[in-house]
Order: sequence, then structure tokens, then C-alpha cells
Amino acid sequence: MSPAAARGRQAMKAFIEKIKNLEHRAVPLLLRGLAVLLLACIPYKVLGTGYLPPDDATRHAAKAVSEKSWGEILVLRGGAELDPEQGWNSLLGAVRKLTGRDQKGLVRFSVAALFVLFACVPLLLVKRPEAWLLALLLLVVANFDIFGRLLTGRPFLFTTLYVAAAALTWRRLREKPAAYGLLGALTLLAALAAWTNTALFLPAALFCLALFLAREWRAGAALSATALAGTLLGAVLTGRPLSFLAQAPERLFLTLKLYLPQAARVGEFQPATGDYRLLLIVVFFLMWRALKKDRGAAAAADPVFLLLALGWVGGFVSARLWLDLGITAWLVWTCGQLEEILEAAGSLLSLKRLVFAAALLPALYLAAVNDSYGRWSSIGPYTWMAEVAEQDAGWLPGKGGVVYSSDSGIFYCMFFHQPRAEWKYVLGAEPALMPAGDLAVFNEILALKGAAAAYAPWTAKMKPEDRLVLAGSAVRPAIPGLEWNYLADQVWFGRLPAPKKKPGDGRRAS
Repeated sequence: MSPAAARGRQAMKAFIEKIKNLEHRAVPLLLRGLAVLLLACIPYKVLGTGYLPPDDATRHAAKAVSEKSWGEILVLRGGAELDPEQGWNSLLGAVRKLTGRDQKGLVRFSVAALFVLFACVPLLLVKRPEAWLLALLLLVVANFDIFGRLLTGRPFLFTTLYVAAAALTWRRLREKPAAYGLLGALTLLAALAAWTNTALFLPAALFCLALFLAREWRAGAALSATALAGTLLGAVLTGRPLSFLAQAPERLFLTLKLYLPQAARVGEFQPATGDYRLLLIVVFFLMWRALKKDRGAAAAADPVFLLLALGWVGGFVSARLWLDLGITAWLVWTCGQLEEILEAAGSLLSLKRLVFAAALLPALYLAAVNDSYGRWSSIGPYTWMAEVAEQDAGWLPGKGGVVYSSDSGIFYCMFFHQPRAEWKYVLGAEPALMPAGDLAVFNEILALKGAAAAYAPWTAKMKPEDRLVLAGSAVRPAIPGLEWNYLADQVWFGRLPAPKKKPGDGRRAS
């Protein structure tokens, strides 16, 4: 071979090597960019159908618009004045001041921001972002209702984000020397979760338990330190750290105690049914590992799998343990199994990944946003309060009045449409915040299945500006001592009768 031909061949090899190096850098970056773009489009497409979550996202948005404390909105028991989601309500208040959004705009912001945060952060932590996207697709197809919880605009997603980040990075927590940057990031995430949603300590404790059960002592100790330090920092951010640390566990235990018997619990505190479709996916991967004879990565030694199992079993006590904790572990564990399959199928830095992503990205998008049977467009906050305010405003509570009701949906609707109203609600998002006397009435109403006699303690203390609001029946309530008006679809407003005028009242004295 001539010297010129040899030089030309070397130049060609150098050029091909440069192309490969460019591919190695560009393909992962392009995949992550496309994935973030796709995930950011999902909430905006869903919100475009008219979807708005009807519950907690509406009360947080209304509180930001009202600029009131919960003590000015609800009739609270002593010691429950501390806002349990102070951080999130403060953030929404700041968004409102910066953007001028009304309550509907704040709900839309909550849905989009929290979904994008939870769905996109793991893309930075996984080796193959397409595995995370494929895990999300499996969740959409296997249980769409659970996927829908990721678009409810509720601050529990900060807690699930902390769990997901810890589950994706726990192996680095056992390294020596310690990964101080990771420890700092997890501590900040824990602080954000504690500040925005006080229910961090139980998920964090269960994940630490899973690490210790897997004999990952160093990782368990490190994660415990981040959870503890983050909780303390979150408590300091509230401005009332001692009250925060005392009320967070008390609120959880009161909430669980209140919902006995099980039939009286609200949906998320009902026991889960086992979610067999997601369980079948877990069984499939376990069988695949068994066929591989992969004894070195046994499920029993994987703390994420153990966390999944703890969440699944705990779901039979309260579905929240499965929905908030187990599902997050399921996503991370499934993502790990899919990464192994994808690694065996092709090079980590191959253009083939883009071909696979070209099929996966639209599949996930279309599966998530399609409005089959109105599954998005049919969901929204109740609108009857807006109609009542326009047509029958005289039946609304008066200044300083109290709305008595055993249905939290009444609070969500009225507060969302009238956030600046000058009355209070005896029942808000959960009974755990009610005064002891009103809580006893609430429990009696549940026990007697709404019998008229159970409302007697409330009607006995009602003032002219108070209202008793009942929903769910077109039949006039048989509760004595009140006059009733059917103001909306199956919604009745009751008030004390106006005092009868005596003969001569209203005449000018001679």
C-alpha cells in the first residue's frame, strides 16, 4: 500500500471515530431532550380537554386566591392551626402574585408543574431514559386510574419524587467515600417534601426499613440521615418547627383512627384490592429472571423490590401506602428490569435507540392523553356553587357564618368558587382537623348513614347566618327546625326560619 493510500485510510478511520464519538454524546442527550419534551406536552394536552382535578388541587388554589389562613377558612380543633401543606400553599401564592392567575389557572399550573417534575427528574438518574418511559407506558396501559393520580396537582408528588430519587440512587449511598453531593440533593428533596406535604416520614421510614431488610446497612443509614435532616430543615422552613414535628405524626394517626370502620373511609384510605394487573407484570419479570438463573440479583436482596412488596401489602391496610409508595417503587423496579432487557438488545450508544424511541414516544403520548369515554374531559370541579351564587345568593351563608356538612365535596365546591367568602366550613378536606364535638357529630352521621337525628347537635347550635348543606338526594331532608331550598342538582341548603313578625312590628310609633 502506498504512503498516500495509508494516510487516506488513517484519515477515514479518524473521521469514522469522530462520528462515533459524536453519536455517543448526541444520542443520550437527544433521547433525554425528546423525553422531557414529550412528558411536558402530556399535561397540557390533558388540560386542553377541559380536565381539572376536583379535590385537593382546587382547595390549594382557592387558598392562594383567598390569602387567608386555614384558621380563617375552617372551624379547627385546638392545636391544628399549623398549615400541613404550608410550603406548597406558599409556592402557589407566589405564582399567583407573579402571574395574576385565578384559581383555575393555579390548578392548571399545579397539574402541569408537579407531573413534569415527578416524570422528568428520573430521566436524569436512569442509564436508559427509554426504560423509564416504557415503565410509564406499562402503568398507563395496566392501570390508567393510578397513572391519572400523577396529574392531580397534589403536593404528595414531592414525597413520591423523593422516594423515586432515593430508589434510583441508593447504590451510590453505600459507596466509600460518601457521595456528599447526592446526600445533599436527597436532603434538599426531603426538605421540600416535608415543607410541602408533612407525610414524608412514613414513606422514608419504610424505604429505610427495606434497605435494612436487604442488609444494605450503609445505604440505609445514609438515607435515614437525609430523611431526618430534610424533615428538620422542612420543619424550620415552616417557621414553627416544634409544632410541625408534633403535629405531623399526630395528624396521620388521627386520620387513620377516624376512618374506622373501613366502610366509612374515603377512597384513598380504603384498603386496596391488590392491583392484579401490575402484580402480573412483576410476576412476569420474576419468571424472566428465574429463566436467566440470575441468582446474583435475587429479588429478595433488592431493597426497591422489598419496598414494592411493603407498599403492596400495606395497601391492604390503606390504599395510600400502595398508591404513593408501592407504585413509585413499582415504576423504579420495572424501569430497572427494562434497562437490563434493553442493554441485552442493543448498544447503549447506538442509533438504534432513536428508532426504538421514535416508536415509544408517540405510543406513550397517545396512550396517556387520549380521552377514551371522556376519561379526562368528564372530570372537573363541581359547578353548582357558581349557579347558586348567581341565582340564589340570599341562601348563601352570612358574614361570620358556618357551613355544616358531612360531605367534604361541599367544601371543595363552595371554597373553590367563593374563596374570599366570609364564612367558615366545619368540614374541610379531612375530619382530622375538626373540633372534638363536631367530629363526634360527623362520626355519628356516618354510623347512622345520614339519619336526620344525627344532625341534631349541629342544628341546635346553628345561627341565622349558618347553613346546613346536604348533597346526594333529590328528596327534601327530613331534618326538623330548618327551612330548605333545592338550589342545585341534588344539593339542599338548610337555614333557620326567619322569625315571625308580631302584630304591630314595623309600624312607626305614634
